[in-house]
Amino acid sequence: MQRDPKQLEQQVFDVLVIGAGVQGAAVAREATLRGLSVAVIDRGDFGGATSANSQKIIHGGLRYLQKLDIARLRMSAAEQQILMRLAPHLVRPLPFVIPTRGVGKRSCLALRAALALYRTLTGSGKGSLLSWPEVLERFPGLRNPCRYTGGALWYDAQATSTERLTWAFLRSAIERGATACNYVEAQRLMAQDGRGDRVLARDRLDDGELEIRARVVVNAAGPWWHETATATDRVQPPDERLVRAWNIVTRQLFPHAALGIDTLDRSAGEQRMVFLTPWCDATIIGTWYAPTDDSSANTVNGAEVDELLGRVNRALSDANLTLADVTLVHHGLLPAGSGRQRALPAEQAYIVDHEQRDGVVGFWSLRSVKYTTARRLAAEVIGEAARREHWPAPVVASHEDPLDGGDMHSPEAVAAELRDSAPAALTAGIDEWVSAYGTRALELLRLIADRSDDADRLTDGVSTRSAEVRYAVRDEMAVRLADVVFRRTALGSVRHPGRAALEACAAIMAEELNWSSERVADEIAATEQELRRVTGVEAPSDESAKAFAAA
Repeated sequence: MQRDPKQLEQQVFDVLVIGAGVQGAAVAREATLRGLSVAVIDRGDFGGATSANSQKIIHGGLRYLQKLDIARLRMSAAEQQILMRLAPHLVRPLPFVIPTRGVGKRSCLALRAALALYRTLTGSGKGSLLSWPEVLERFPGLRNPCRYTGGALWYDAQATSTERLTWAFLRSAIERGATACNYVEAQRLMAQDGRGDRVLARDRLDDGELEIRARVVVNAAGPWWHETATATDRVQPPDERLVRAWNIVTRQLFPHAALGIDTLDRSAGEQRMVFLTPWCDATIIGTWYAPTDDSSANTVNGAEVDELLGRVNRALSDANLTLADVTLVHHGLLPAGSGRQRALPAEQAYIVDHEQRDGVVGFWSLRSVKYTTARRLAAEVIGEAARREHWPAPVVASHEDPLDGGDMHSPEAVAAELRDSAPAALTAGIDEWVSAYGTRALELLRLIADRSDDADRLTDGVSTRSAEVRYAVRDEMAVRLADVVFRRTALGSVRHPGRAALEACAAIMAEELNWSSERVADEIAATEQELRRVTGVEAPSDESAKAFAAA
């Protein structure tokens, strides 16, 4: 599977999707399931912005009970269950606990009723109440300033890699015929006779110009949807405000369950809960928010991170977290709420119909806010487009067709089957491969059969193996070093992997893509710059990387 921008100009597509985060990828999959011809472009790498920078939680909607928003609760719960069925290797249950207190909404009685009502409304979910000693057994060091009486335990779900889950959506579309191209930026939508049927775009890798023709254009540019929408003169700019959202990754605090702790968000004027979520060998802390008017804002300053660490330290007597414990910062932009909720993300996603709003036929924008419900919103917009364009009914229902790599009984069964044919040196890595690639882990084994040294780790301090890098280039359209480090593999997903690992990864990509030594140096420098942005630290020595892995 190779990147080929010229394919974008070789036909008139039924649907052009602008933006290849999870929402755009879901739209592309939905359209191809109807047998439609689809093109997908993204100005960066696939899933390289907000979709990658999340807390990795696939929410089941329990929190909507507080506002008695039953419709959204049911939708979230349904979509969570769907994702666990469509991609069982990537989305799995995770226990969550919040302390109980007092006689209000957080009391034992109220939360017992909430868990029972959730089971009744959704037909799924299990939970129980814990005594305070049982909470402390799971979370040693949890302070009790609010006179906690115990805890409520329920099961949400976690995506081990939102980057690979986004790719699973997109590859499902590609396997059904979609043409996808990263690093292609939509610059202008041309409307002829009131229909937006052409997009002028730029290939950001060679600066070439492209004209992409389509009967319907779906703008899924995430937090930049309003900027993309106004790339045609006929669309009036919406009054869109944004929120910066971030999570921080630290050393592991609790390995088996997520913990919610109370903290006061003075900017929003309300009490907000921060979750400490186990992930890989680390903990994700978040999510925290701050309003912004800058759509290019892509950093979190040290003071903001330090404030969040302080909140955790005040809740946990043994945490003692400092900036030195932060290995990564997940940061993204989201549409803001309205009124006094402007400091928080919007709760509602919706579809902007530019035919009704601006008189541009065949043009929709998606104001998406939740990773969990991306498939549902995609089904709605393609369903509406199909009705307007008189397209056929879906061939396969998108809530039933497994995502790429997810056609399996269970990850454990696939791993057991592959382990029998794997080289002895790779046996320990099969579970990791199945968790990331699902049934496509077999293709990595085929690479090793042709080249045995591809089973080796890039360096002693990381788990990523050479075969994964080669596979990312040959079969997953990785064209930049950062594509492999941050999104196709787990190499840079938790912390800086060390300079030696970057050099080993770049060497394989250079072999596959015929990079010059100057190009290799440029790619490493660009990736180091991105690592400094998301980690806030310089590269660790290779000795310290090995020591961390050994520990």
